[in-house]
Amino acid sequence: MDINPAGTILKANGNLLICDNKYKAILEYTTDGILSVLADSFDGKPLNSLNDLTLDSRGNIYWTDPAGSSLEKPTGNIFMLDTQGNVSKIATGLAFPNGLDVDPQGKFLYVIESQSKKVLRYNLPADGIQKVMPEDFYDLGGSGGDGCAFDENGNFWVADFQRPETKQGRIIVVSPDRKVLGHVTIPASVVSNIAFGGNNHDEIFCTSRSEEHTSELHHITI
Repeated sequence: MDINPAGTILKANGNLLICDNKYKAILEYTTDGILSVLADSFDGKPLNSLNDLTLDSRGNIYWTDPAGSSLEKPTGNIFMLDTQGNVSKIATGLAFPNGLDVDPQGKFLYVIESQSKKVLRYNLPADGIQKVMPEDFYDLGGSGGDGCAFDENGNFWVADFQRPETKQGRIIVVSPDRKVLGHVTIPASVVSNIAFGGNNHDEIFCTSRSEEHTSELHHITI
């Protein structure tokens, strides 16, 4: 495909949703090989950037738009595409919003704000998220986080990009009540994204980069 993909996620029907930064669009790639555009604009203007995305149980799609944002210039956004095809900007003023996911109960949207090194949490009402201030769920410290994923028990797994004390990335596990349950050390200089898989949903796959700037995929059985 002639695209520039970033985040991806599978729908229940097997179709793949893609954040594409060539055409600045949310794309859907079907199991029979058809590629279509779901959203490529907001408020009559082209989308700026697309980093990572997730779904809620109702089928709404959420994605982060971090390009050009930083602590000094917190201009990052979060968008939502509802099941009727409407795009909404649900949050703004963020310092590089990155990975995001909805908890298994569908109550909250969690977002990694990489430049502040925090995990932010937004309420997720039944009629869709509203423009409200998030709460600080957890402070990662270090170099901040990147991707994230929930397990079926509601524990939050975060790609802890790189620890200053070890110069290595890791995966940290945080319970719903903000307790650190542990971490998984990864033999790489940075860990960027993670996803659950396997027949029993008890395996994690993570992407990383070594000091030699080679990219790798790691597989961990929980």
